[in-house]
Amino acid sequence: MKRLASIAGLALAIGLSAARAETIRIAIGTQDTTINCATGGLLIRELGLLDKYLPHDGKYKDVTYDVQWKNFTSGAPLTNEMVADKLDIGSMADFPGSANAAALQKAGKRTVFITVLSGSTLGSGNGIVVPKDSSITSLSELRGRTISVPFASTAHGMLLRAVKAQGLDPEKDVTIITQAPEVAGPALQANKIDAHADFVPFAELFVHRGFARKIYDGSQASTRLKRLRDLARFDLFLRVFSKRSCSSSQIWTSVFCSGS
Repeated sequence: MKRLASIAGLALAIGLSAARAETIRIAIGTQDTTINCATGGLLIRELGLLDKYLPHDGKYKDVTYDVQWKNFTSGAPLTNEMVADKLDIGSMADFPGSANAAALQKAGKRTVFITVLSGSTLGSGNGIVVPKDSSITSLSELRGRTISVPFASTAHGMLLRAVKAQGLDPEKDVTIITQAPEVAGPALQANKIDAHADFVPFAELFVHRGFARKIYDGSQASTRLKRLRDLARFDLFLRVFSKRSCSSSQIWTSVFCSGS
């Protein structure tokens, strides 16, 4: 009888311990194919740096971490996942980062900037390409043409500013459609679009693969536009440890610094 009582007591203790245990989800959105975002996701994941800095003592002694990694080709779909509470951390460029903050604010939520990942003071990294055999050689020749770009990306911001700098109205003088890089490549090869704007590495990659030709680089922006260029890629944070007092932004900064 004493043995049964002991077993029952042990089961109760285990049950209470399990009840107190907590699982904290850390869902991280990366852009593996975007070179400037590598240190904010890809390297951290592949080097296992996150596990090194997650707390496992004190209040976190019985915590189980559910770390989820999700890869995206641009910032817009990453933002959608953050708004839907499916992501806690994400890396993206300045233009989609601003859109991210606005979208979360509209949804009654908040996003916090953590750290700069990389940047270009010249605005390089973004570019506009046309099919290799296209007769188009400059932006001014895109009037009345169809240009694709990943919407809400840093390349989208560059395209809008570059078109306006040519005296063209982005809403009337050109047709701008949304296309992810993996869709734009085949579209360029099949001549289904007249031009495509994208960020690093795709504007260079398509040219390297021999089916596109670059007609504009982000570094060509006028002096007036320099302040608006793609100056930095950065990390965003969204309530990773909402139920704990742990300084998650400090943890992520430590992880980032280790991967840099």
